[in-house]
Formats: sequence, structure tokens, C-alpha cells
Amino acid sequence: MGGTFTRRWLPALCLAANLCAQPATPAQAPFSPVIRELHFSRDGMYILAATDSEITVLSVQPLATLFYIPGKDGREAQFTPDSKQIVLIRGGFHVERWSIADRNRMTSR
Repeated sequence: MGGTFTRRWLPALCLAANLCAQPATPAQAPFSPVIRELHFSRDGMYILAATDSEITVLSVQPLATLFYIPGKDGREAQFTPDSKQIVLIRGGFHVERWSIADRNRMTSR
């Protein structure tokens, strides 16, 4: 399941994460949450959905939002190979490591 996304997950993902945007008016456009990255963890237990303003981490069973990682400058986010952490690259060379179990940032460089 790791890395693969099928259409059958989209409605449930949007409902659970509140990420489905209605058609935006020009005044709302910068704030409309549009998923730009979507990843499944290698163990199939978690989903990472990135918008321009935050990263949402979800559990698969049951499908539920676990926590959010704020920030507009997150360029790329990935699960670690053991599926226990998320590595986030922010603007420049700033790297953060987040613990899924603890739901908080572990390191920042």
C-alpha cells in the first residue's frame, strides 16, 4: 500500500481530514486547502496529506486525523522507512523530524 493512492480513498480522506475545498472565490483562493502531496506509510498505517498551509497526518484504521504540522514553507514531507516518523524539509536547508507516536517535533536543524 505504501506510496499508492487509489480513487476509493479520496472521499473518506477528504471527510476525515476536512481537506476538500469548495470552488474558491478570488478572495478565498489563498486559503483554499488543496492537497499537493499525498503519501501512505510503508506499513500502511498512516497517510500524510500536505496542503500549502499545513501537513495533516491521519491513521488508516480507523480513518482519523492524528495531528497537524503547521507551516507554509514546508517543501517536502516523507515518512521514514520504519513509518514511525515524518521528515519535513522547509525552505532552504531546514529539516524537521516529527514523531507520529508522540505527535510532536523531535528535532529541528
